[in-house]
Amino acid sequence: MSPEEAAGLPDLKAINRPPANVSSKVEISPPRKPSFHELSSNGTEITEYRDKGKPVEINVQSNFGTRYQMSAPADTSPQVRDNGKASTRLPSVNLRY
Repeated sequence: MSPEEAAGLPDLKAINRPPANVSSKVEISPPRKPSFHELSSNGTEITEYRDKGKPVEINVQSNFGTRYQMSAPADTSPQVRDNGKASTRLPSVNLRY
């Protein structure tokens, strides 16, 4: 008889279960894999990422240190594209000296 049972309390060791064992691991941020990657002969590197539920991300880096990134559209809801309308996605340029 345990001391708890002698005092009129239930046996806590019998009630409490051992802690759960971890059976699987989940990666919170797995490494991104590009959907397109090209390294041209002049040193320009183009990488495209197509993540599910996000706009396409395009990164261009030249051997001169110039880097271009396509901006994400403000509205990512599905829409019918009007061919007469200009694209609202513009590249941003980052120059380092």
